[in-house]
Amino acid sequence: MICDRLNLIELEERAALLEQGLDSEPLVRIVDDDDELRKGIAFLLSCEGIENKGFSSAEAYLSEYSLLRPGCIILDIKMTGASGIDLQKKLIEVGNSLPIIFLSGHGTLPLAVETLRKGAVDFQEKPFDPDRLLASVHQAIEKNIRERNESDILSQTIASYRQLSLREKQVLKDASQLLSNKEIGEHLGISFKTVEVHRSNCFHKLKIRKAKEAKQLLNILKRLGVA
Repeated sequence: MICDRLNLIELEERAALLEQGLDSEPLVRIVDDDDELRKGIAFLLSCEGIENKGFSSAEAYLSEYSLLRPGCIILDIKMTGASGIDLQKKLIEVGNSLPIIFLSGHGTLPLAVETLRKGAVDFQEKPFDPDRLLASVHQAIEKNIRERNESDILSQTIASYRQLSLREKQVLKDASQLLSNKEIGEHLGISFKTVEVHRSNCFHKLKIRKAKEAKQLLNILKRLGVA
């Protein structure tokens, strides 16, 4: 994981999606203030079996912003309120990893270059070509899934847990029950110092800092049949 501390809220949400079978199901977000165009794109994607969700503004999208499911964003440049460029800037600030496909009825070469330079994967003019848009969507989804698999918080946490030694797992389990290092040592028949070392090591590997976080993490892993 890139962050220095485990995001347990995100981990919990990812685990819930996995239990529902939605963890790897792509979702295309369509952000466009033109209702008819948005519905048209939604129909096109649905005919391809691609799940999608529409948003009538940048603000509406940000109110439900989530990276939990893979996919991409189809984003209009000119909208009422914040523009597509404004939304792209905001998403960069919050660490968005979803590929963006821009659509514009007012496209210019400098504008296209700017959006692509900032990370967009495609820039298409309206009226768009359905086949070209679908091809771009498929490529964007594949790109996101590939990158996601390389940095997925849930799979990395599971891998980190499985790499713990048996003793580290025992210490982690006792710590999650809010036992003191002295109590853990007495329970496992090891010294206070040894408990300290194992506790520090497993907390560091799992990117947690508190016993309560260990308890929450183990509950998630137990639900998934890992711990």
